[in-house]
Amino acid sequence: MNFDQHAETYQHEVEQAAGVSVEKLAGEKARLIAQILTECIGEPKRLRVLDVGCGIGLIAHDLERSVGALCGVDTSLRSLELAIARAPETHFVCYDDTRLLGGG
Repeated sequence: MNFDQHAETYQHEVEQAAGVSVEKLAGEKARLIAQILTECIGEPKRLRVLDVGCGIGLIAHDLERSVGALCGVDTSLRSLELAIARAPETHFVCYDDTRLLGGG
């Protein structure tokens, strides 16, 4: 599936279908991830975390403040462009179904 065609409208489409704020949901997911990391591993600020399928960076926006370093990986270049704008402290990389390609 080519996710580039959905990148611009993803947030709106999910909000319409689910009837909830995607940003609030992503913020809650980031909070829970940080809590679980703390309980299971220790201080999240000491960790490097990989977000596979990061999409437009909704979770990265909140999670990047809680961990030492965050890297987001996705197959959609357009989604990664939007993610970079949303979560500037996160390192994003494109996966082309074969290898990871350097990114912003």
